Amino acid sequence: MDGGGVRGDLPGMVDFGWTMKALALEAAMRPGLQACDAYKLVYQAVLGADHLLAVPRSKAEAYLAAEWETALTTDTSGQAGIPIQVLDPMHGVARLHLGPFRRMGAELDSMIEAVLGQPARAGSPDALASLWEKVVSAGDLLPPALRSLDLEGYRVPEGLPHHSATYGPVSYRVLNDWSRVSMIRFRRPQSISATADR
Repeated sequence: MDGGGVRGDLPGMVDFGWTMKALALEAAMRPGLQACDAYKLVYQAVLGADHLLAVPRSKAEAYLAAEWETALTTDTSGQAGIPIQVLDPMHGVARLHLGPFRRMGAELDSMIEAVLGQPARAGSPDALASLWEKVVSAGDLLPPALRSLDLEGYRVPEGLPHHSATYGPVSYRVLNDWSRVSMIRFRRPQSISATADR
């Protein structure tokens, strides 16, 4: 254990420094960020998309396809132009924002395979509890926007955390390994000269 009593050898453990950077970026892009939103980022960094991989494939595909259809209007925050939001660079865990990928011409079937065909992250609840404890007790190390939140008083949910109402609309999926982005195919844009001749 380190001086803060937080173990770094747990499966899925995320570097504390990177977590602070990810939280700072999240707070900058989401002014309505609440304690539950900060916890959700930590949860996803440690446990990845494993909760999604437990959903029956046909049901997960239907949810993703439906969200894909509305992704262009859902991503209205400062994250609207950010296709990949890194949560844990050491292990490659990231949020894949659907709106930017749809605007870039990503093909849905390849997006589905990249997200739903990924291997499990295999993070542990102990690693999540350990990292959250470290975030809660970070004091002045926290990004300024998070210092005013009652992280200590936040009641950790039994299951999957949800975003707050003030977080704003969002449309993303978590990748346990961002190298899977290379699986996503994109429609070839028409050339300007080809469209000008019509």
